[in-house]
This record gives sequence, C-alpha cells and structure tokens, in this order.
Amino acid sequence: MMSFSVFLGVVQIIIQVIAIQYAYSIYRYNRTNKAWLSVIGALLLMMLRRVTVLLIELNLFPPLSGVIQFTDRFILPFLISCLLCLGLWSMKNNFENFSFIQEQVSKKVQELRRRKN
Repeated sequence: MMSFSVFLGVVQIIIQVIAIQYAYSIYRYNRTNKAWLSVIGALLLMMLRRVTVLLIELNLFPPLSGVIQFTDRFILPFLISCLLCLGLWSMKNNFENFSFIQEQVSKKVQELRRRKN
C-alpha cells in the first residue's frame, strides 16, 4: 500500500508543477495583474507541502520529522491560505475595475458610431 501512496504523491507533485506552469503562463499573458504572483506562490507552497508529506511517508529525515510535520500541518497551510486570499482579493478588485472600463469603452464605441452616421 505504501508504494501506491508514494506513486500518488509523485503524480500529485507532477500535476502541481503543471498547474504552476499554467498559472505562470496566465501571469505572463497579463503582467499587469500582480495578484497572479500570489496564486503562483500558493501553488508552489502546495507543491512543497506535497513534498513534505512524501518525506514524512518515506521517513527520509527521521531527526527532522517533527519539524517537517509541524511545517506540513501548520506553517504551509497558513501561508497557502494567506497567499490565496490575498491573490483572489486583488483579482476581485481588478474585476470590479473591468466593469468600469467596459462602460467607458462602450460609451466611446457609441460615440464613434454616432460620428460615422
């Protein structure tokens, strides 16, 4: 059973790396939205958390197992939550601004159409 859980752990790390790459490509597409850096940081920490679980399961560093478990159970989840909350809050503010921008663009388009007619 342990080998299956190790396999799943490795697969989860690979999937997390792919998610990080997708988030980074979104950030590169829209560099004005720095909130994506927060989401990328949270995804990196989620991957690190998966690595710590794997380290605990494989018992690779027995002298550090207490520190690794504390990091896995308390520190990383707290940091992940903070980064996700900050990033999503920042994105929400940007989306609220998009509606204002959309209204302004719609007005300009209507003015241009009136001028053409």
